[in-house]
Amino acid sequence: MADAYTIAQVSASRRTDPRVKVLYVLWIFVLVSFVADPRILSAVLLLTICAVFAARLSLLELVRSARFGFFVALASFLLWILFLRERGPALLQLGWFRITAAGLANGWSIAARIAAILLSCFVVFRTTSTREVMTALYRLRVSVPFAMVVGIVLRLIPQLRAEHATIIEAQRSRGVEFNSGGLLSRMRKHMAYLVPLVLRALKITSDLSLAMEARAFDPYAPRTFSRNLQFDSADYLLLGLMAILLVAAVAARFYGVGAMPTAWLPS
Repeated sequence: MADAYTIAQVSASRRTDPRVKVLYVLWIFVLVSFVADPRILSAVLLLTICAVFAARLSLLELVRSARFGFFVALASFLLWILFLRERGPALLQLGWFRITAAGLANGWSIAARIAAILLSCFVVFRTTSTREVMTALYRLRVSVPFAMVVGIVLRLIPQLRAEHATIIEAQRSRGVEFNSGGLLSRMRKHMAYLVPLVLRALKITSDLSLAMEARAFDPYAPRTFSRNLQFDSADYLLLGLMAILLVAAVAARFYGVGAMPTAWLPS
């Protein structure tokens, strides 16, 4: 992941305490879980997009990196429009296909939730090293095994991506064309890299476990840290704003504000 931490990408977000960044992801997740109104969720999504630009990251690059997640968001959006095509008057009708306000509202509500969570996670993990994420989790009193799992996953993702690219090139050099043929033929061809990739992942995790055993790793032993994390005034300000907005969102939801409007409910 060295390419994610080049000098050209240094910005104010990288000077933020890693604990604030981890809490920011949790804050986005809780916020979109309490709010259902698509208009408010649009504002939350806009906030995460502003965080992308504040971190001097490329929004297009993040979308490409998480294209599967955004594909799921788009599929959810279209499925809600399809399922609720008979709910209320049609805003647009093309033959049997109808687009209603309820379908748009519920589809966008789900899609905005997924997109906001994806963007917040990618902003944090692209601007924070794995060591800093693990240190932040330790300092937030998260269990050591859970923090280790998170750190190992973050380290394995770029390694497995590199292994995937290597296997793809090796199979193409043997004449395998992944983009030719019918659907079943393509699925069979993809097994040419899925099986080696799974075996390589198992080999990596096995080597890692043996290395940890050889170093007598004890997850419950007292731990020391190479970096002393301290909140500054900007961190306290961000935490205060997040706390105020979260409490306001939860309180407003209990009073009926932020729920899906009755006219747009699925039933």
